[in-house]
Amino acid sequence: MFCSRCGAKLPDGARFCQNCGSPVYNGSVSAEKTQTQSNKVRHLPSPKKALAVCLGAAVIIAAIILAVKPADKPADIKPKNSAGIVVPPVLNAPNTPDTGTPESGGADLNKTVDTILSGVESLAGFVQPDGFYQPLANLTDVDGNGVYELMLLYRINDSGTFRAEYSVWRIEGDDYSALRTDTLYDEVGGNSGYIVPVVDAGGNPYLMTVSRNPQGDRFNDTYIYLPWNGEQTVLSDAWVYMEAHGIYGQEDEGEYILGDKRVDKAEFDSRQADFACYWSELNLNKGPGSAGGSMSFEQVRETDLSEKTYFSP
Repeated sequence: MFCSRCGAKLPDGARFCQNCGSPVYNGSVSAEKTQTQSNKVRHLPSPKKALAVCLGAAVIIAAIILAVKPADKPADIKPKNSAGIVVPPVLNAPNTPDTGTPESGGADLNKTVDTILSGVESLAGFVQPDGFYQPLANLTDVDGNGVYELMLLYRINDSGTFRAEYSVWRIEGDDYSALRTDTLYDEVGGNSGYIVPVVDAGGNPYLMTVSRNPQGDRFNDTYIYLPWNGEQTVLSDAWVYMEAHGIYGQEDEGEYILGDKRVDKAEFDSRQADFACYWSELNLNKGPGSAGGSMSFEQVRETDLSEKTYFSP
């Protein structure tokens, strides 16, 4: 007797095939069992077909992911103002002291400046001076119109996060007003910066802000030039925006941005050379300078401002 499924020889009276395990009824394998197993074998996909299905599913999933993933924003795209000039983002817009007239009255420059300084010192988080740090001030007539500009640079402690903040003020007789208040840089790592008035080749005055964000052996510098309006003593929105990135010692191979386009270092340097500086910069790392330049708040208060000569280009 032989197994009708696998053909193995079976001993007489065997109920199961010793080779394939199929049951034996009346000398033959169960037809139902044989048919069921045959169906199972017939419906199993081949290895090649299974691999093809998996690869097809992977391609479809990858296509879906790429379709919904937004395109990366080019690094050199920056916001512009209505004149087509790049407008730098405002990092912080803290509350500024009130504008108005000093309580003392009268065209007393020292009293007006002291009122402004006291208002800034009352700002939330204002860091008081110590043996290593002094808030800085510079008073000048940057646009030569008989109206004073007061530039201040100081530190703010915002819940344990420190930043360097600057503000610029207009003083005309008894009246004063804040022209701009903004963050110069966050005090993280080796960040630093300064503000200083400059003039272009045509003698037009600008406020220049410089922010440096070094990362290891790389430099990342941002230069912003804000034009003054000589008649109204306000800061115009015709910004000049510049960036420099690269490795120290390899500046010629760096990346330079002027407005919203990439330029070579020669063009970048040429544009910077259009501006000249005749004043002392306000730099917290350097501290107060000599009289007539950057001074601490206390030095300003101790100086008879009516006797100072204010240079203008």
